[in-house]
Amino acid sequence: MLYKFFYLFPEAKKVSLIGDFNNWQGDKNPMEMDEEGVWCTELKLKPAEYYYKFLIDDKFTMNDPTANMYLPYDKEEEKLASVYIINEKGQHMQNTRTYKLHLENYLMSDKILNTFSEKDKKHFENKDEKVLVHFNFTEVEGIHTLSIVWNNPEGKYYHYTEGILWQEKMTEPVDIWFWLDLKKQMTSGEWYFDIYLNGAFLFNDYFRLFSEEKNSHFVNLKA
Repeated sequence: MLYKFFYLFPEAKKVSLIGDFNNWQGDKNPMEMDEEGVWCTELKLKPAEYYYKFLIDDKFTMNDPTANMYLPYDKEEEKLASVYIINEKGQHMQNTRTYKLHLENYLMSDKILNTFSEKDKKHFENKDEKVLVHFNFTEVEGIHTLSIVWNNPEGKYYHYTEGILWQEKMTEPVDIWFWLDLKKQMTSGEWYFDIYLNGAFLFNDYFRLFSEEKNSHFVNLKA
């Protein structure tokens, strides 16, 4: 039986469906985009549990925002995949439970801070060691992925990183950090980054970097 997969990502030039059904190979199931920026493909599947993601421009992967179920598929790297379940009757089984979370605070700085009372730092120089982005979520329940796509001043893709938010029950706030290491100098100019939650666009932001060198290095820290 054929099953349809959809993903809204109008900025992409190419999107492929990858998963354990095609050995995570990006050339096996390319998707086509409609006029509204929705990518689509059909896949013939048998009753089973499948793990999958969307490969964007052969550079980074995103989860399916409509999946509502995410599980680890790579224990060594602690990565999450979207889950697609087909029962013996050929029915696509969906998780009807709604998992909550709320972005309470967000701050960009050059060091780890335990408070969100300061203003965002938007300008960075050679003396700064890193650009650090701090997220604070409340009402976290279930498991989620938070992703950042960084773009250089020329508007080209630079790097992607993914972190995991998880809490079985809503008890404590959850913090997660991503940072860009400035010890090796980077291209000067205005850098933009897009933030995604479970593969769905959340918001974007920018910072300005004043530097002479063009080499760069990226790392991330997960709470």
